Amino acid sequence: MALVYTLKNDDTYEVSAGSCTAGTVIIPSIYNGKAVTSIGAFAFQYCSSLLSIEMPDTITTLGLACFQYCDNLASVQLSNSLTTITAAAFHSCFNLNYIKLPDTILSIEGASFYGTSLSSGIILSNSLTSIGVGAFQAGKLKSITMPASLNYIGFNSFSQNINLTKINFLGNFPNFDGTNFNNTNLNLKLYRKKNFVTGWTDSVQGVPVVLWSDNVIKSGGTGKLTTKKRN
Repeated sequence: MALVYTLKNDDTYEVSAGSCTAGTVIIPSIYNGKAVTSIGAFAFQYCSSLLSIEMPDTITTLGLACFQYCDNLASVQLSNSLTTITAAAFHSCFNLNYIKLPDTILSIEGASFYGTSLSSGIILSNSLTSIGVGAFQAGKLKSITMPASLNYIGFNSFSQNINLTKINFLGNFPNFDGTNFNNTNLNLKLYRKKNFVTGWTDSVQGVPVVLWSDNVIKSGGTGKLTTKKRN
């Protein structure tokens, strides 16, 4: 993978892909004596041969749709200096089935993980406050755990995840902006902790809300998995 470095006004570099060849890309922290601090908008878009990427902690910004349609990207090591997963950053990365977000991440913008294969393989930031419109739409989520810091979930964030049966909430009821559970599994339940009760009701948009214990989370809960869709 040949990388292109663009000098920015603040005397730092932004990186993008000059050509796409199969394999791993390791972005350096320093280039020509100056810090590499950002990945450009659409920087690796449609790079089907990209298998994995490693970012140094100097990276503070991801550009719009920077890895969109990298359909063989399976491994991502994010910078520990990021605060935002930018809109459509990993949109249609169909082979991406695991990612851990650093605790610096405050927001996941719209369609960031649309169409990925994350299943249960995503660990959200403990500082996360907002999830944007369609962030996990049309994916393969089976379960996901929301941190106590979360207070906003955008429209259609979980729609079209037909295998989704559990969303575990560690905190109080967040603001759900519009419908979020179209075409999800009929067995979907929202699990909340007993000591976080503010705003919770018995159901949200027709999805049951139940109490959970550590044992429920570890065992994956109960109920037969079906492939029926929620309308």
